[in-house]
Amino acid sequence: MSDFLKLVGEQLRIIRLSKGLSQEEVAERTGKLGFSKGRVSNIEHGQSNITLSTLETIMKALDITPLRSYLIFKNYLALLILRRKTSC
Repeated sequence: MSDFLKLVGEQLRIIRLSKGLSQEEVAERTGKLGFSKGRVSNIEHGQSNITLSTLETIMKALDITPLRSYLIFKNYLALLILRRKTSC
């Protein structure tokens, strides 16, 4: 999968761990959509091409606001771009 999906998944994993939640607990918090623990794991490892709707569901399960996630992803996206520029 893409570097961006890995980046998003990595950040979601960091947030989950900082809140002391297991993948199973996050899956349970996805409500009627009912993500499995395996789906959460695939997302965290960048192995699943997720939609914005899926990202929103995970963000709600982690109780993070769109603004907070935007700031987190913005910083890490800038880092990813910098890495690409220096590796070329």
